[in-house]
Amino acid sequence: LTDIRASSPSISRASDQGDSFMLQYDFTLETPFEVARLFGQGFAEQIFQTETDSWQGPIQSGYGLHLVQINEKVVARMPELAAVIDKVRTDYMFEQRQKTNKAIYERFKERYEIIVEKPEQSEKSISRMDRKSS
Repeated sequence: LTDIRASSPSISRASDQGDSFMLQYDFTLETPFEVARLFGQGFAEQIFQTETDSWQGPIQSGYGLHLVQINEKVVARMPELAAVIDKVRTDYMFEQRQKTNKAIYERFKERYEIIVEKPEQSEKSISRMDRKSS
């Protein structure tokens, strides 16, 4: 960290300085949820509290220790309805289909008796059913 901070000109990308890494080195516009999914909750909490435009660390993740530089933080905002109306409509229709399907399944369950048999009992049950139908 000291070497990177002292370098001139300033290093904007330190992939050549560190160990190889299985994921990408640069991430853009990641949410706290996305960072936590990739690196863990503790890492995400720390990274979103770091300063911008300077190298910070080391920060621990499940992959090891990282030196990070946050170039920009964008404040989250609520999108306008016009920007998400199609998604809202699709989600609403899906939810309504799920409710309708559940109601249909419940009506089916009321009209039928459901019996779960163990495999060794199924042969005996079949022979009893055959006798009843004769």
